[in-house]
Amino acid sequence: MEERIYCSLKEILDLLDMNPNQLFELTKIRRKTIYDMQHNNVKTIKLENVIIILDVLNERAKNKKIDKRFNTQDLFPYIHKS
Repeated sequence: MEERIYCSLKEILDLLDMNPNQLFELTKIRRKTIYDMQHNNVKTIKLENVIIILDVLNERAKNKKIDKRFNTQDLFPYIHKS
């Protein structure tokens, strides 16, 4: 049985019509960290960075009048594979 956590940042950025560089500019989180997240290549991430990213994503959704509030389960959904 394979179990994993998937990083869905790429899908969320697409939904919000954002690119990784815009996210970097708004969060000041290392570009490599954002790149790794976008490509689901994350082994560890600071919780404070998750909070910063979610705050920016939610502000962008609000500004675009998207009725969605992102949380950790949206950003890192648990995928159970058998």
